[in-house]
Amino acid sequence: VNSLSALLEGVVDVPVPEQLRVTGLSLDSRSIEHGDLFVGVPGLEADGRSYVPQAVAGGAGAVLVEARDGSGGQYEVPCYQVRNLRQYIGLIASRFYGFPSRLLCVIGFTGTNGKTTCAGLTAQALEALGRRSGVIGTVGAGRFDSLRPISLTTPDAISLQAELAQMVDAGLDSVCIEISSHALDQARVRGVDIDAAVFTNLSRDHLDYHGSMDAYAASKFLLFQDHGVRAAIINTSDPYGAEFVRAGIPAKVWTYGSDNLANVYPEKSEVFPTGIRLRLATPVGSISFQVSLLGRLNVMNLVAVVTALLALEYSSAAIERAMSTLRPVPGRMELVSESDAPVHVVVDYAHTPAALEQALDSLREHTPQRIWCVFGCGGERDPGKRPEMGAIADRLADNIVLTNDNPRAEDPLRILRQIESGIERHKA
Repeated sequence: VNSLSALLEGVVDVPVPEQLRVTGLSLDSRSIEHGDLFVGVPGLEADGRSYVPQAVAGGAGAVLVEARDGSGGQYEVPCYQVRNLRQYIGLIASRFYGFPSRLLCVIGFTGTNGKTTCAGLTAQALEALGRRSGVIGTVGAGRFDSLRPISLTTPDAISLQAELAQMVDAGLDSVCIEISSHALDQARVRGVDIDAAVFTNLSRDHLDYHGSMDAYAASKFLLFQDHGVRAAIINTSDPYGAEFVRAGIPAKVWTYGSDNLANVYPEKSEVFPTGIRLRLATPVGSISFQVSLLGRLNVMNLVAVVTALLALEYSSAAIERAMSTLRPVPGRMELVSESDAPVHVVVDYAHTPAALEQALDSLREHTPQRIWCVFGCGGERDPGKRPEMGAIADRLADNIVLTNDNPRAEDPLRILRQIESGIERHKA
């Protein structure tokens, strides 16, 4: 759809000339091409409305901005003002790209830890089940074996619809999307029809943005309230997940967890040097498989994937076959050394206290050898978690090496000192 009146139907309350057409959509005045619709909204670091003159000079055919008190300014092209514009950008983009999510089986993953692993494993399982599945998330976008880098875990509302349309054009029939709390709070997934949504867990992260754990949890719950989800897969061993279920979700709910209070749970799990063996209890009987993944932390990720596949109505036999084919997701408890090397090197994305604790605990089950933990904390992100992560490494690792991890504009030494403040046993 490129008719501006059709794109803005129900969004603006003034007439839009029928003859107006747009050739593209953009939130960035620097990427405007001739005939595009420029969308200007206030952001955390800049106000997109300030860049309307540049967008018009760059060839924008029309402008849509968050309404502000007083005049919106006079420009050489039509300019429309809308209150709460972020809530509509995804819908407008979905219309422009031909409602791509309606042509895909969309599975969304939200939670503090496990999103990337669960999305990557589910995409692999769907491929093994005969589907052509894509991934959108931290590790990139595209087929699991040929991912392209992207800048955000969940792209902005326009870029997300463009990615989905690209997948439809490439012949894909399903996609696994990581959905961050920022994306939910900023309405980036509005306009995406979601078939199934998975909640993994919630622990301390992003408090620099959300302010409190309650606000952080509320942003996650938005996925299950406002996006037409048909099946909700919830980890009820997590107290926030259990609360989500108690609060009521307008979808068929499948629960998974560590015990028989959930629909799907491990009856038996065994960690061995190069992988995991699992037998799960499910509403359709036991499901058993072995995978070459490291870490007991992956047990709950695997249970989540199986529950999602059950919600998508795959048989237990098909699920067993698919799960046995899974490979590690890059950077997620990934063994990067040779299996017979004298020293094993494992790379994991752990960037929260809970994730670091799970990773180190899990590695201890795989090896009797000493564990060296090499890590840092990102700059300009929740400084309160830094001493916590230092204390966890102090307790669970045999040796610690602190290093930089994308300090951004923050003083790297300040970050390291904050981590070090939690370390007692291993101080040099």
